[in-house]
Amino acid sequence: MIKSDNPIQEASEDRLNREDPASRFVDHVLSLDDSEGLVVGVLGPWGTGKSSFLNLTRPHFKAADAVVIDFNPWMFSGADQLVTSFFAELSEQLKVRSGLADIGEAIGEYGGALEGLGWLPILGPWIERGRGLSKLISAASKKNAGSVDARRNKIIAKLKSAPSPIIVILDDIDRLSTQEIRDLFKLVRLTASFPKITYLVSFDRQRVELALSEGPVHGRDYLEKILQVAVDLPVIQQQTLRIETLTLLEEATSGVDWVDEEDQAAWLDAFADLVAPLIRHMRDVRRYTLAVSGSLRPFRGRIAVSDLLALEAVRTFMPDVFACLPAAASALTSVSGSVLGLQSDEGKAQIDTLLAAAGDRRDIAENMIRRLFPAGMRHISNMHYDSASSQVWRKHKRVAHKDHLSFYLEHLEGDALLAFNHAETAANLMTNEQEFSRYMDALTPQIRLEVLAGLLDQSESFSAQHVEASVPYLLNTLRTLPTSRPGVFPTSSEFFVDLLVTRLLETIEDPADLEQAVVDLLPKVDWHGGRYLLLVIVSRTPRDSESMLSAKAAAPIQHGWLQQIRTDDPAVLATEPRLLRTIGAARYDVEGKVEWEIPWHPDLTLALLKGGVVEGTEETDGSRATKKIRRLRGDDLRRLFGTDESLAERVDSVRDTLAIQDPDLLDLFDRHRDGDDDGVDF
Repeated sequence: MIKSDNPIQEASEDRLNREDPASRFVDHVLSLDDSEGLVVGVLGPWGTGKSSFLNLTRPHFKAADAVVIDFNPWMFSGADQLVTSFFAELSEQLKVRSGLADIGEAIGEYGGALEGLGWLPILGPWIERGRGLSKLISAASKKNAGSVDARRNKIIAKLKSAPSPIIVILDDIDRLSTQEIRDLFKLVRLTASFPKITYLVSFDRQRVELALSEGPVHGRDYLEKILQVAVDLPVIQQQTLRIETLTLLEEATSGVDWVDEEDQAAWLDAFADLVAPLIRHMRDVRRYTLAVSGSLRPFRGRIAVSDLLALEAVRTFMPDVFACLPAAASALTSVSGSVLGLQSDEGKAQIDTLLAAAGDRRDIAENMIRRLFPAGMRHISNMHYDSASSQVWRKHKRVAHKDHLSFYLEHLEGDALLAFNHAETAANLMTNEQEFSRYMDALTPQIRLEVLAGLLDQSESFSAQHVEASVPYLLNTLRTLPTSRPGVFPTSSEFFVDLLVTRLLETIEDPADLEQAVVDLLPKVDWHGGRYLLLVIVSRTPRDSESMLSAKAAAPIQHGWLQQIRTDDPAVLATEPRLLRTIGAARYDVEGKVEWEIPWHPDLTLALLKGGVVEGTEETDGSRATKKIRRLRGDDLRRLFGTDESLAERVDSVRDTLAIQDPDLLDLFDRHRDGDDDGVDF
């Protein structure tokens, strides 16, 4: 279990080897003359382990038969309540200790005399355990004989004969308000001369001296009149803090693996430049590792661990800088030349705001940008990164990529990041046909298209083993995908399938093996358009190289495809997507000569005519509003049917059906025949 930042309670939790110093400290305190009381200070800045050190002293005091009493000033407010509660708590705790009941009774009477009839204590745990509220009020209401001095002398006499020294611990004084600090030290000064009582007071010297300063009197002078002994806890060396941080991080990140080797290497720089400079003391170590233990697991395997560890340090110790990250996200992640990137002045203003929020830690904020958001460095220095770098950051799951930063800040995966993560999973399944198909089919068509785009980033891992299991699925799923991927520059879904299949087939180096692979793959592709795309890919001649298959090897395969489509039922052909190009290619033989006439089947004719129309938008005159419009692919239809006359004949053969199903489309064909090629609104 990850320890909280609470003080340690026993020696087994001591990681700073302070057990021996605590023992020596106790020996020193008990060797001092306490006949007129003592006030011993345990001093150190916040987070240096004062409370932990005091806890380590307790067993040593008890081993020496000293009575240890705690008083928590945080439970009370105001001088009257503080005084009343202090003596009530001290009295009740002493009454339950062997041989100290009389002293407890005397101290209770002394506290009552100080307050008179008007005090009503807030119950502490020892009062509740002792005589209870009603009895306490009753006792407080009685007028006790004798002066305050007489009662004080009675306490002194009893304390001189006490069998054991009494150690009163007042911890965390520096966390009180300024007035409460002054009230508490007045109380200590009031009671510090009681014999056999030693006060252990722990605080940050600078904070308390400031609170006690008043007019020409410096708080340090006031403290010197109260403290007989002061022990300053040693400052923990940075090297020790670093070792402790790394040790506790091992526990906090148990079960969380690095994304890759680059992730692990990046951590070295992130720790040295970001995390270590923010760790000032052991409390910081605990706070940081607690933050990491709770925040890392939701992002396990989905964001680089080095980035998560660094950002958690910023979130914990530089919250003002962390709060600037959402507003500065574009400036931090947009690469130079990006169409969507911010203009230089706007991005620089966002970065300047972030750096200003760092205050005197500006150098650490700059390190954060340099290590986690390199694209943002163009607003600080002359360092520029392009879109290729952004793709690398995305591949390695760095928050330098906008999708991963957005996921970290919002805890919600955007479509792009969701698709990227799906692509990683899919890439690992591409050697298993059933698992790959099952996984991809569970995705929506739009997400599936995004996954195909993401698979291109994984293409370096493709091998010949992936071909048989994945190529048929890629070609078959093209039928169900949206026509294009939306965006500033829409890309057709066929582009991604084409490129993926090409890269997969390129892993088969031997021509004979490739030829056999194509022969084996074609029957697994269940539509003509998919088989045609496969033939196009293997017959394509890349620049400065040969096609994948030689013309001699490709000819019989192409011939087989032509025979298959030409003999297929026209009604079945009509159901195929992307039909226009497929039928157009089937009209020609392997040498490019027309040798097949498209069947005169109404379903097939209608499907081809509808495939010859493209739909889009255009602006209306004098307005930013747009309207949808249809335009005829006249040249494509003319080539398909041979002539305009042949096209008109085909339209006439299904005119009655078109007039019912889509009269606007029929009007578009008629206008085309009349020489009007303008689009038709719809």
